[in-house]
Amino acid sequence: MLIHTDTGVLLRLLDRADPQHPFIRQALRALRTRGDEPVTSPQNLAEFWNVCTRPAAARGGFGLSVQETERRVRLLERLFRVLPDSAAAYHATPAAPAGRAAPPCPIAAASSQSSK
Repeated sequence: MLIHTDTGVLLRLLDRADPQHPFIRQALRALRTRGDEPVTSPQNLAEFWNVCTRPAAARGGFGLSVQETERRVRLLERLFRVLPDSAAAYHATPAAPAGRAAPPCPIAAASSQSSK
């Protein structure tokens, strides 16, 4: 089974100083051992990039150089299959509950524009 790996997991996996780092490694190892495949998406890699390159003095920023961030992204691309973004994947998600409008999704809009 494919298991989507969110940005928080990616960040903690490569930050050995994070208190959650050992638990993240253990969880990913357990998933792979039972035959599941942790995967990620371009959106999560973009979020990862933003956090890594944000100044350390800013909220949640790591303050890493572009070169170090590129190295980490390449490592993540070796560790996780990156699933493609597409408008079809977005439209396959369940609709908003009855009576509630779903918020607009700029990612889906951009994907549908690029696929025309």
